[in-house]
Amino acid sequence: YEILRVTGVQTCALPILTALEFEELRLFCYTGTIRSLTEATAPALLALANKFALAELEELCCGVLLRKSQPLDLLQLLSSVPARCSSRLRGLATGQLARCASSLPLPLPRAVDRSALARVPLDVVVELITTAQALPARISCTESTLLRLALEKAALEKPAVPSAAPSGATVDELNAQLMEMRRSAELRALQRLLPLIRWPAIPAGDLLDLLQARPDLYGSTLLRDVIAEAADCHTKPQKQRLAPIVPPARMRAKGPPKAPPDRKSTRLNSSHSQDL
Repeated sequence: YEILRVTGVQTCALPILTALEFEELRLFCYTGTIRSLTEATAPALLALANKFALAELEELCCGVLLRKSQPLDLLQLLSSVPARCSSRLRGLATGQLARCASSLPLPLPRAVDRSALARVPLDVVVELITTAQALPARISCTESTLLRLALEKAALEKPAVPSAAPSGATVDELNAQLMEMRRSAELRALQRLLPLIRWPAIPAGDLLDLLQARPDLYGSTLLRDVIAEAADCHTKPQKQRLAPIVPPARMRAKGPPKAPPDRKSTRLNSSHSQDL
């Protein structure tokens, strides 16, 4: 069932399917129903539904795969986006994870979860952060949680592997080159993610801890500007509270505003004018 041949017209390449998966696809195409849709068969059927624009089957597969609403399960699901998931599933899973991102155990304790986060595309993490920020405050996670997520994702970014090692390089030189490539990949991810953080909502203590733990952030001009703006968010309000309140020049020239006329005296004046 790896190749489906349309006689005399064309040849269409399909993913490797089991007999059960192919039978379910054939049944849905002829009857619009499906008999056995499970978490095991849904990924392959979802890829076919996305390939042949079967919107109803795609919705059914998304519903099955999103039954597990735990954050780590959603993270595992998003890690397979490049390989087998549709854009529809990615959007639904990202929105669902944004609603429960505050329950993510950051930093991730298990190696399998860190590996899943490393496989999640950077564009999906950007979408996750912006989606969480757009949610109402009562269901959204804190900016500190989004900051920790951005830092952990950047630390897990994998550098591009060179096609060939330089000739004559020693093991120490190769290790040093690999470490530099990892730092460069992390820095590029931070330049993409940190400007998204709403720094006025970050406690000043968290910002200070970040600067003490990561002095290397000053090595990037973009991140240096981001850090300077973040520091200004916490220092400007204090300066404004200490500044004296001076009325504008126009108000000083006109003097204090006049008090409104008394209603009682206005009524007496109007009655007196009528008597006259």
